[in-house]
Amino acid sequence: GNGFMPLFENAEKAFRGVFDGNGFSIKNMYINRTNDVFVAFMRYISAEEGKEGIIKNLSFEGGEISGGNYTSVFYANASGYGSSNSGLRDCYVNMKVTSVGSLSCLVGNNKGLVENCIVDVEFDALGDAYLFALNHTGIEDGLGVNNCVFIGNHQDKEFAKLENGGFATNCYKIADSEVSEFEFNMGLNWSWEKGSLPTLKGVEAYE
Repeated sequence: GNGFMPLFENAEKAFRGVFDGNGFSIKNMYINRTNDVFVAFMRYISAEEGKEGIIKNLSFEGGEISGGNYTSVFYANASGYGSSNSGLRDCYVNMKVTSVGSLSCLVGNNKGLVENCIVDVEFDALGDAYLFALNHTGIEDGLGVNNCVFIGNHQDKEFAKLENGGFATNCYKIADSEVSEFEFNMGLNWSWEKGSLPTLKGVEAYE
């Protein structure tokens, strides 16, 4: 009943390299680990210079994540000093996220750059909740969240916890009813027609 086991479970073996979703979606992922901290698709990602981990061009659609403190979607914690070459790029999430502690709807402890992401998440937390990143370590320039959009009931939550540094720039909160009129500028890895959500450009389908 615990569902999916988060990948890369400790800081010493944090994810390094590039996880490229190629525009594909992981559908109906289910995690139910309310007794665990750092719950997400990946528990640890590396933000160590020269050994960075980055997730890009990936969607999560459907499913539910439930966890303890520092629950998130793509990764829950980052190891290392911090690097703008690590983090999350061009990703989309549409699912439910709940926590008996704190949560964020994209990443947890961020020491990299989160950019060009769309979040359409129903969330509930007993502790702190943030729309994009739970915590920042803004030790150097380029660490933070840029050009991300939250769609739906944001509950007046902040984009990210910024008291430890970092930034949240060009970020937006819109209602479902505003999607048809909102001007999305998500970058070259997305295709978009006005009146609908942008979609990640994927590989060609083969019959």
